[in-house]
Amino acid sequence: MKARIIIIAFLFNISYQSLIAQVTIPEDQNPIFKKGVVYDNEFGIDIAAQTNGFFLGFSKGIIKKFYRTNYYRVEIGTLRHPKESINGISGIGLITGRSNYTFGKKNSIVLTRLGWGFKRFISDKAEKKGVAVGYNLSGGPSLALQKPYYLNVTVSNVFANTNELLVSGEQEIIYETSPPVFLDVNSILGKGPSFKGYSDAKIRPGLNAKASIHLDWGAFDAFIKSLDVGIMIDAFFTPLEILVPEANDDRFLYLNFFAKIQLGKRS
Repeated sequence: MKARIIIIAFLFNISYQSLIAQVTIPEDQNPIFKKGVVYDNEFGIDIAAQTNGFFLGFSKGIIKKFYRTNYYRVEIGTLRHPKESINGISGIGLITGRSNYTFGKKNSIVLTRLGWGFKRFISDKAEKKGVAVGYNLSGGPSLALQKPYYLNVTVSNVFANTNELLVSGEQEIIYETSPPVFLDVNSILGKGPSFKGYSDAKIRPGLNAKASIHLDWGAFDAFIKSLDVGIMIDAFFTPLEILVPEANDDRFLYLNFFAKIQLGKRS
């Protein structure tokens, strides 16, 4: 009887050890020990508004550790002068489809930014639906496309007789065509075509830098849902001529606050 009990106990022990061996997961394969590092890459689409403009972009990142991701970004957007103000047009203009314009604006800026940086989490999500908090730093080169700003104006005979580039009646002009007409509020009908003037655009290279607080609702999930709120600096090697010379305010440096929403996926 005693021998039988010993044999049963021995067989039970072998079966138990075999079962444990089958269900035990090696530490390097256990998600518990690979918190946030189950993904290697991430790709995000950015939509952002800044103090003086907006931008769209995308980023590609490499997840180094669960709390740190290195990435590069590409963005394209607009940049306005801080002193720009939108002038509304008359009620008659609204009926005829005239658009609002910016008085004293000489050029429009289309800005492309490249950047390399990293984001780092400094807090963890306490729950699955919590928010992970971190910071985001990046910088890189920029390329500004400075193109003429067009206005629809009505040219009087007085102006037409003193400038061979003008004809009496309605006309699309830039500042260089006739500064007096361009700055005459009584002659302005509204904003001209937005996509006109790229053939006369000038390139202005520069640098950009960003720093922001990073809030992520899916820091360790497959889908990215995050918000960045911070400050950004655009610096150029030659000043941007956004306003007319009469404003005497061409600038090398532009400081903006921004808010960015990012949606994407990790793999």
